[in-house]
Amino acid sequence: MTNKTLVLLATLGAPAVSLADEARMAPGLWDITLEMDMPGMPFKLPPQKAQHCYTKDEVSKADATVPKQDKDCTVDEVKSTATKVTWKVTCNAKREGSRGEGEITFTSRTSYEGWMKLQTQGTVMTTRYKATRTGDCK
Repeated sequence: MTNKTLVLLATLGAPAVSLADEARMAPGLWDITLEMDMPGMPFKLPPQKAQHCYTKDEVSKADATVPKQDKDCTVDEVKSTATKVTWKVTCNAKREGSRGEGEITFTSRTSYEGWMKLQTQGTVMTTRYKATRTGDCK
């Protein structure tokens, strides 16, 4: 697997966390851990870790929890409740018609867990993520 592929997988699986109802998520610095699983891979990819500072403006957007997609994919059917955000992803022929869905569940204003499954060429890649607010942005 090339570095370019790993970056693409991380981009598809990494949520830009925020919600329409600020009460669901506090702005601030968040530690995010992603774990990707793809059947048939000769080895398990190590967890990826990242940090992001989410502003008050970001946490006010209903669809901002959805992973950012490249230009070949679109996000549809974003649904949001008091504790959960779900979405669907559809990619064009250039991306072999990949499709997927995902979900983020907020366990408090300072943590969440989520997953996204993306099916392409008969293989399903699952990305699981956990995040915790660690403090204020600097």
